[in-house]
Amino acid sequence: MFKHWLRKYPNIVKDIFVNRPDQIWVNDIASVLITYGGHRK
Repeated sequence: MFKHWLRKYPNIVKDIFVNRPDQIWVNDIASVLITYGGHRK
């Protein structure tokens, strides 16, 4: 497992039963460094 300095939060919706649309909204923000031709994008 990769270790990083970013804080990891628990999954607070894993035990919720979803029975209708739009009941739960989640978001994941990932940041990846991409280089192209020696320049950061």
